[in-house]
Amino acid sequence: MASSSLSSGARSSSNAGDVGYYPNPSPIPYREHALAYEPASNCWCEEKGARRISWTNANPGRRFLNCQKSRDGGCKWFEWFDDPTTPFLRQLLVDLRDTVHNLRRENARLN
Repeated sequence: MASSSLSSGARSSSNAGDVGYYPNPSPIPYREHALAYEPASNCWCEEKGARRISWTNANPGRRFLNCQKSRDGGCKWFEWFDDPTTPFLRQLLVDLRDTVHNLRRENARLN
């Protein structure tokens, strides 16, 4: 597991917390449930942290843990699950994410 870092600003646009608050929604469905990982990592509420995927420009595809209740207020607990990726992979994931979103918009416009 990556070294942990905690952030009280999990909803600001400068860190991965904005993933759940969707300026960049997931371009693909998640392949496993947010709580389907072991060992458990508990938030400050003593609940098992939910594992989510960041789609921000700074951390695309990077997994992180945050409070299960973060979308409803929660305790704002946050911890990275993965290590950072290379600049090349980061840009590749951003480009692929944007392509998927553009194709979906175009498809919606044509229907």
